[in-house]
Amino acid sequence: MTAAEILQTDYKLKTDYLVAHLARMWTRFGFFLTIQSALFGYSLQLANAEYLRLLAGFGLILALLWWHFAATDNYLVTVYRAQVAQVFHLMRAARAAAFVEAGLPPDPPGYSYVGSTASEAFDARSGEVRPVARGLLQWRSERLSATELGVVFALFFVALWLLRLVT
Repeated sequence: MTAAEILQTDYKLKTDYLVAHLARMWTRFGFFLTIQSALFGYSLQLANAEYLRLLAGFGLILALLWWHFAATDNYLVTVYRAQVAQVFHLMRAARAAAFVEAGLPPDPPGYSYVGSTASEAFDARSGEVRPVARGLLQWRSERLSATELGVVFALFFVALWLLRLVT
């Protein structure tokens, strides 16, 4: 097996793992958000006032567990994206040689790895690499990515449960 074949196999394995991890992460997000929302709503009913401390304590424990999973997930997504980027970088020479042999540019503009968050991308309509359009319906924050939302929501529920415990 050649180095290029090893790297290609490694790239496929790492991208598959990243995709599967993201799917598991969003499944966990949906599970915890649903449970936390229902439990919090249940705690607001006056008929359940005598169980408020128990509900708030249970909700707080679940929110802290959610925070742990979400923070770990966010960390792992960063690690897995970096691993995919590294293999893509290591494949550069073999990829360039294969591209040149096929009559393509050795390093096409906008060509990148799975999980790249570059601000420019290939526009199929124009056939050129252009800045990715940003606006109300399409944007990306460098400070808060979608993978960090689990952490933010978990901490939000930690704060809500702490408020419920002290009020």
